Amino acid sequence: MEGALHVRLDIRRIDGHLPLDFFLLEAAASASTTFVLILDSTFPVVPLSDTWIRQAIEQIEAIPVPVGPCGYDVYEGVGNIAPKSNLVDMLYPPMLISRASAYASLNGLGRSPSVWVSLSGRISQESNLNAGGFALLVDDEVCDKRIPLSNLPIYASDRERIKFGISFGSTLQLELFQTTYCDLAARGHQLVATLAEDVAYSLAEDEVFPTQTCYIRYQRESQEWNRRWTQFDVVLILSNRFPPLGFASKSRRYGYEDTVFVHLDEQDLQHCAWMATLSLNEWKAWHQPNLEITVITNTRPRSLSRLLASLNSALYFGHNTIPLTICMELTADPDTRHIVQNFTWGHGRVHVRHRVVMGGLIPAIVESWYPSSDHSYGLILEDDVEVSPLYFAWIKMSLLRYRYGSEAETRPSLYGISLYSPKNIELRPKGRIPWSAQSLFREEDLALPQSPYLSSTPCSWGAVYFPEVWREFHDYLVLRLSEQFVPLDAIIVPNIRSNRWKKSWKRFFIEMVWIRGLVMLYPNYDDFVSFSTNHLEIGSHVADASAKARKKALFVVPLMSLEEGRTLLEQLPSHELPPLDSLPVVDFFGNLTSIQELRSLGVGKYSEICQRDWTPIRHDIAELWCISSYNTVEPSMFER
Repeated sequence: MEGALHVRLDIRRIDGHLPLDFFLLEAAASASTTFVLILDSTFPVVPLSDTWIRQAIEQIEAIPVPVGPCGYDVYEGVGNIAPKSNLVDMLYPPMLISRASAYASLNGLGRSPSVWVSLSGRISQESNLNAGGFALLVDDEVCDKRIPLSNLPIYASDRERIKFGISFGSTLQLELFQTTYCDLAARGHQLVATLAEDVAYSLAEDEVFPTQTCYIRYQRESQEWNRRWTQFDVVLILSNRFPPLGFASKSRRYGYEDTVFVHLDEQDLQHCAWMATLSLNEWKAWHQPNLEITVITNTRPRSLSRLLASLNSALYFGHNTIPLTICMELTADPDTRHIVQNFTWGHGRVHVRHRVVMGGLIPAIVESWYPSSDHSYGLILEDDVEVSPLYFAWIKMSLLRYRYGSEAETRPSLYGISLYSPKNIELRPKGRIPWSAQSLFREEDLALPQSPYLSSTPCSWGAVYFPEVWREFHDYLVLRLSEQFVPLDAIIVPNIRSNRWKKSWKRFFIEMVWIRGLVMLYPNYDDFVSFSTNHLEIGSHVADASAKARKKALFVVPLMSLEEGRTLLEQLPSHELPPLDSLPVVDFFGNLTSIQELRSLGVGKYSEICQRDWTPIRHDIAELWCISSYNTVEPSMFER
C-alpha cells in the first residue's frame, strides 16, 4: 500500500560480555535502517501507532534527539514523568533513535547503572540542547510516573571539540587508559581508537571494549592507518608500532603539520587524566616547552641518591630527551663523585660540572642554569630535595595552560612554577610564622580554598623558572654584585627579612620580582601534599642534628604518590587548572593582595629611581633601571 510503514526485523545473538541494554544500543548502532525502534522487555509494553512513529521520525528530523513516550525530568535523583510533549532530561525505552545517534553515543559511553541514563547524558552533550530526548506522549498512561535513579552524568557540551586518533597496542593498554579516554569522551571530544594487537587479521568491524568506566569502541589497525592520521588534531600513540619520536619529529615532512603526535609509555597510561583537560592550543604546544633539570650537590651523597632515584622513577609522559645537569662544588666528597659518575638517567642526556674554585651559595644556584631558548624552563633542585612521581605532570600541565594556552596572554606576571607547598612565611621582619594557604582563603571567605595560588615569594625547594626572567636575573646580579653603581647593602624592598640574607640568591631575586610585580604559581592541596619536599639535611641552612629535628616538622611535606594521582585534578576547582586571573594572589608576608597592587608597589620604586612614571614591560635590565648604561645610576638613589 502506498504510504504504508515498512519495518525490518533483525534477529541477533546476544554478546554475553555486554549487558542487555547496551547490546540493544549496539544493535541499533549497526542497523541497516536510518531509524531504529528500541523495545525492552523490562519496560511496559507501550502501544505505538504508525502515526506516532511517523511523528517521531519528523521530530528527529527537526531536532536530532531520540523520541519516546516515557520522558522524564530529573531532580534530586528522581525522574518525574513529562506532563506534555517536550524536550526532557532523559528517555527510557521504547524510543525511536537514529542509527547515527546510536553509533555516535556508544564510544566513551559511561558505565552507569543504566545505559539509558548514560545515553541521555551523551545525547544532551551531542545535541547542545541540554536535553537527552524528546517526549512524544501517547494517550494511554503506561509509563511510570516517578522513577528513582542516580543523577544524569555530566557531559560538557560548551567546549571546543578536538579530534583524537588513539593507537592502542593491546587490550591491557585500553584498560590502563580508560579513565583518560572516558574523560575525553565526557568532554565532548571525537575519539577514534585503533588496536594494533593481532594486526595479522584483516580490518574487522568496530569492536567494543567494556572498561569499568565506559565503553571503548575500537577498530583493528592496519597499515592503511598510516595514511589516515591527518584527519585528526591529536594522535596519541600508545603502542610500539611507531618509534617514540618518529612521527612527532617527521610529521611536517610527511604532511602532518596540522596533527600533533604524542607518544606515551605504558607506565604513563593510568596517570594521564590531567591530559583530558587540555585545550587544542595546549595540545598544539605539546612539544614546545623544554624542561632542563639542574641538580646542585656537595657533600650529601645519601641525599643526592634519594633525589636522583626520585627523578628517575617519575613519569615523563613520553618525553625522553630531558637534559639533566649535575653541578658539584669544589668540595664534593668521593662518595658524591662516585654516585655522579655511575648515575644513569633514563630520560635524556646527563651533563656533569665540577667547580675548581669554591663558588658559594649564590654562584652555585644562579650559574647552574641559563636558558638556551625562549622555550627552555629550568628546574633547579638542591640535593636535599625529593620529588613526587607526578611532579612532571604538574609542570607540564601548568606550562601548557599558563604559557601556551589561552591564558598565555596574561603570562607576563608569572615567573615560575613551584612544586612545593609552604607551611611557613619566612619574610616577615620579626621572623618565621606558621602559615596555610587554605586556612587563609577560608578566613577570607574565598569560594575555592583549595585553588592553586600566586605568590611573590620564590621557592628554592623545587621550582621551575622561566627563561626571560632568569636571563634578567643574571643581568640584575651583575649590576647588584658589582657595587660600582648600586651599594650591596642598598634596601630595595622595605621591611623584609631577606635584606639580612647576605649569602642568598633569593635576596636579590626577591628585589627584582618586587620591582617587576611578578608572581610564582603554587600548588594548594589538602595537608600540604606537594610535588617536592625538603628533607632538611645538615648544610648551609641546618647547623646540626638537633636543628634538623626541630625544623623537619616545619618544612617537610607529603609527596603526591601515584596512588593519589586522581587528587591532581579532583582537588582543583572544576577539576582543572583555573584561569590565571581567577587565582588568589599572596604577597611576601602571606597576605591576600592582587597583581595590580603588587605592580603598583614596584612602580613606586621604579619611579623613585627613574624620576618618571612609567612601567617597565620588557625583561631588560637597562629598561628596569631606566638607564642606557650603568653610569647613570647614582648610589644616592638607594636607602642604606
